[in-house]
Amino acid sequence: MIYDIVRFSTDESKWKTVETGERARVMFHRFDDSTFLPNVIERDEATLILPTTVGCTPLIVRGEGCELIDADGCRYLDCYSDVGAMSLGHSHPDILAAAHAQIDQLQHTTTIYLTEAMFDLAERLAELAPGELNRSFFCASGTEANEAALLMTSQYTGRGQFLSLEGGLHGRTKSAMSVTQIPMWRTDPFLLESCHGVPGYNANNSLARIEHELSSRKYAAVIAEPIQGNGGIVTPPRGYWQRLRNICDDTGTLLIADEVQSGINQTGTFFAVDHEQVIPDFITTAKALGNGFPITACLTTDNVADVCTRPAASTYGPTPSPAAWLWPCWSVIKKSILRNRPSRKAEDWSPD
Repeated sequence: MIYDIVRFSTDESKWKTVETGERARVMFHRFDDSTFLPNVIERDEATLILPTTVGCTPLIVRGEGCELIDADGCRYLDCYSDVGAMSLGHSHPDILAAAHAQIDQLQHTTTIYLTEAMFDLAERLAELAPGELNRSFFCASGTEANEAALLMTSQYTGRGQFLSLEGGLHGRTKSAMSVTQIPMWRTDPFLLESCHGVPGYNANNSLARIEHELSSRKYAAVIAEPIQGNGGIVTPPRGYWQRLRNICDDTGTLLIADEVQSGINQTGTFFAVDHEQVIPDFITTAKALGNGFPITACLTTDNVADVCTRPAASTYGPTPSPAAWLWPCWSVIKKSILRNRPSRKAEDWSPD
C-alpha cells in the first residue's frame, strides 16, 4: 500500500478517510467547512483548474526546508519532496542568493542565445556524466528531455521504432507517453504504434524479450529508467544494464537512460547508471537538477550531436537564473557526498 497523507483542517471532527484508485490513498477531505481556505472556495477552484489531478488539496503558501505551510498555518512534512524535485529542500538560503544575484543581472534567454551560465552548466555536466556524454540540450521538463532523446535517436539511426520496459514512466507528451508502460499514465487514446513494451526488471524473460525484439534491427532506441520511480522503486538485477548495453551494441540500437528521477545524487552516485559503470548513449535528467527550477538536460555524445543538426530550441531551456543557482546546489551535494563517500575527490565536485 502507498499512502499520500494530507491534512486539511485542525478540526478532527471534519477529517474523513477515503480510499480511491488501484492504490490506497488516504485523504482528509473537508465537507461543509466554509471557513476553510475561503479565498479558494470563493473563486470556485473546481471551475478554474483542469480536473487532471487529485482535488481538494491544501493551499500552499510557503516552503521551509523539508516543510510546506498552507494558508491556515498548518505545516506538512514534504515526504514527497515535490515529486522528487526539491532534493535540497525549500528556500535554501545559499541557492536563493545565487538565483537572486543572477536575476538582477539577466533573468531569461532561450537556447537561441548563448550565456555564460549555459556554458558553465554544460561544462559541469560533461565532467560529471559517464564516458563521452559531453553534449547537452537544455529544456524545461523531463518529458521534453525524453522527447529530445527519442527524436535524436531516430535522426542518428534512421529507424523509427522504440522499445521500453513495463513499469517505466517517461512523460506526458505524445512520444514520451507512448513509451510509458504504466497504464495509469497512458491517457492518450491514440498512442504511437511505433512504441512497444517488453516485460520489466521483475520478469525473468525481460532481457530475452529485448534481445528478440532488437534482433529485427528496426528499433532506434531502448529507453529505460535505471531505477523505476513511479513503477514502484524497482531496481534491476545486478548486471542487467551491462547486458542491456551489450544487446544494444550488437544490434546498432541506442540506449537512453531516463534519469529524470534517479539522477543528481538521488541514489548515492551522480547518475544511477554509475552503480553498474554502464555508459548509455543518452542521459536525460531533470527534477533534482534544478531543485525546483524547471531546468532539464538531454546529454549525448559528439557522434550523435554531429548528426543531429536540424534546428531545435527550447524557450525556457537554459534560463540563466536556474543555471546559475546549480552551483550552490552542487556545493551542497558535494558536501553530502564527501561526508558519506570520503574516497570521492573533492576537486571533482568543486564549482570553481
